Amino acid sequence: MLEIKNMTTTLGGNTILHNLNCNFESGVHGLLGPNGAGKTTFMRSLIGLYPSATGSILLNGANIHSVDIGYLPQKFGLFPGMTVRECMRYIAFSKGISSCSLDEDIESVIESVNLSSYIDKKAHTLSGGMVRRVGIAQAFLGNPPIIICDEPTAGLDPEERLRFRDLIKQTNCDDKIIIISTHIVDDAEFLCDYIEIIDQGYIIAKDTTDGIKTAMTRLLASPSIDTSEPASADPTLEDGYMYILKSYRNGV
Repeated sequence: MLEIKNMTTTLGGNTILHNLNCNFESGVHGLLGPNGAGKTTFMRSLIGLYPSATGSILLNGANIHSVDIGYLPQKFGLFPGMTVRECMRYIAFSKGISSCSLDEDIESVIESVNLSSYIDKKAHTLSGGMVRRVGIAQAFLGNPPIIICDEPTAGLDPEERLRFRDLIKQTNCDDKIIIISTHIVDDAEFLCDYIEIIDQGYIIAKDTTDGIKTAMTRLLASPSIDTSEPASADPTLEDGYMYILKSYRNGV
């Protein structure tokens, strides 16, 4: 269990995240919210990039900063003059991963993103989408208990988006927490067990994916919600997300 208590992040004199309190169970979590809602700041605060962040973040009672975390930032790059294998070794050593099976582990995660034929090629020969896939691979290196991915499918073609979906679905999450920020609600609906919705620096909703989908029908029953627009007979995650966001902003 990942427990976040009273987390506030202030940057440049502006409070971006406001006293957040929430728990993340084992499984795949989708972090949804509009542009500027605080998703990236939230993820960066989780991994300790902002010294200004206050509050506590605990994994099974231990400070999260003493735990290995796999992290894919929104912008990820490689050293252009190094091979993919060399870049992965560098990342592994910077994370303190130095097992005797490191090369085997690197080859395994690189294979999972369909880049085995590029593992000994210089990074500057890779396309932007390939670099993104290496970023996904390094987040899984070392089998960390928490994996945080900020817009992991940005820049991927449809085939590689499906491969990423397969990678997540094949990951045993019985004792692992994966948090994915995405603008592609369809990806979140397919991948995620839970959804957290963030807006204006507050987590305004947290439920199972099915719970967020059915929230639309519950909100439609409220007389304060505008029902002039026809609703889908089978609510989607996007339907539920938009209705929750709308009701929050309308003060419902």
